[in-house]
Amino acid sequence: MGHAGPVANPKSNKLPALAPSRHFHLTTQTVAKAATHADLERVVKAHGRAGRMAIEAGFDSIEIHMGHNYLTSAFLSPKINHRKDEYGGSLENRARLARDIGRAVRDAVGDRIAITAKLNMDDGVPGGFWIDEAIQVARWLEADGSVDALQMTAAAPCSTPCTCSRATRRCTSSPRS
Repeated sequence: MGHAGPVANPKSNKLPALAPSRHFHLTTQTVAKAATHADLERVVKAHGRAGRMAIEAGFDSIEIHMGHNYLTSAFLSPKINHRKDEYGGSLENRARLARDIGRAVRDAVGDRIAITAKLNMDDGVPGGFWIDEAIQVARWLEADGSVDALQMTAAAPCSTPCTCSRATRRCTSSPRS
């Protein structure tokens, strides 16, 4: 389960895509709006409702998508998240949405089903989310008791022209450059 955030195509559901900060997305050629506090509260509650629905449907596990530039991943990335409030700046603040979502899902489902999360280890872009930060976020999710396991992944699709092109082999700069 997850919110597509800045990679959502607003043409498909007639709603604006959300991001931590106003953000242009190469694939959809649209601009995602900066999420308001009301948007974030709605998204957190929707994840909890989705967890309850999964139980009602008979699932024995669910995965929260926190990678690939989906909304929680975008909040984790200093490349995309330029907020000046409690959701931006420090890693602790940038991880707030991911942690709130994890806790909301855990509160909704308890221990009736397993919860996994797909978490980026590396955005693959200069100035993005990196493995040292991913390790800390993983530790916080574990300490919160919100996930039973993590699936680690990497890269954020179409964060740069290189990740959208066939010529990715020409992208040789280090992600932390």
